[in-house]
Amino acid sequence: METPRPYRVLSISGGGMRGLYAARYLSYLGEQAKKRLATTEIDIGKAFDMIVGTSTGAIIACALAKGTSMSEVVKLYREHGRDIFPCPVPRTLCSGLWDIVLSRRREVALARGARALEAQLRATFGDETLKQVYQRRHVALEITSVDMIKHGVRVFKTPHQTRINPRDSNYSLVDVCLASTAAPIFRSLAAIQDPDDPAVFKVYADGGLYANNPIMIALIDSLEAANPQQPIEIFSLGTCRPQPGEIINQKNVHRTLPGWWFGALAAELSINSQDAHVEKMPEQLFRYLGKHLGDNRLKVTVIPFPRNESIPAALSTLVGLDNTDEAALSALVQWADLDAEMALNACAHSNDAKYEPLKRMMADARSSE
Repeated sequence: METPRPYRVLSISGGGMRGLYAARYLSYLGEQAKKRLATTEIDIGKAFDMIVGTSTGAIIACALAKGTSMSEVVKLYREHGRDIFPCPVPRTLCSGLWDIVLSRRREVALARGARALEAQLRATFGDETLKQVYQRRHVALEITSVDMIKHGVRVFKTPHQTRINPRDSNYSLVDVCLASTAAPIFRSLAAIQDPDDPAVFKVYADGGLYANNPIMIALIDSLEAANPQQPIEIFSLGTCRPQPGEIINQKNVHRTLPGWWFGALAAELSINSQDAHVEKMPEQLFRYLGKHLGDNRLKVTVIPFPRNESIPAALSTLVGLDNTDEAALSALVQWADLDAEMALNACAHSNDAKYEPLKRMMADARSSE
């Protein structure tokens, strides 16, 4: 019996300005693949059945689903990152106390950053809604957020699930990106108008608060969307996570607000700890089910995308969530190019079976032209 085509999902993590890495990785991958395959178009978004994004990953996910060039997203980060993060979180006691004294200044800066991000999102996505992009491209899209009125999970979805749709059909790509990227401390919360009741505004916070790597959301919803017996491939795209961990003397465990960088370090700790092992969970879950329930019919494979997870210590110090320095942006671009080149070379020259999903994905991206 012939194995059915896998149901292919892309999960894109959050990470603030580190989203430049993921966008550049996809941009470089597509541009170099075009040259090597002598084709006029590589549409990576169309190679996936579903794309799930959190925070900065939501912007990239929406761009892929819409068919927006990744080079445009790279430009958004590189040229407008400083406008989006106009007032970096203080990293010292002196700057932190000064920031508290002049809290109104930070409020004004956060508002300015929110307006800058919305302006760039509108320039990139226009007024297209979740329903419209799904009808036009047939790529399922899921974007994570937190509903502040109940402090609960909120996942905005295109109308690919009849069980809940058309709940979110009329939300625009701009609105769901604003809702998903509203990282406390770093950015403003997002007040989003209900498209079905313009008199109502709902406030959302960053989806990274509970699913910075949304791979388990991708798994659960792909199980519902895929056909029975259809294998599932989940590509997990990170945002150049820095080397985790720190050595703390037992006398220094009483860390106060300045020691946590006025909350910023706690937020980064949450993001890093979520990313550390979550990629292994889907396959572990199905190995357990197969072992204890005797059902090995469904196969779930997670493909770290790219596979090079180790970054140099010097780069780790640069990749802050709100770091818009040119040195940091250049380092992210260079590392993305290196990882993408390694992936392309593996596809071209390696017979290792672990690269077969990536080869098939790139072939499908080419066949969409």
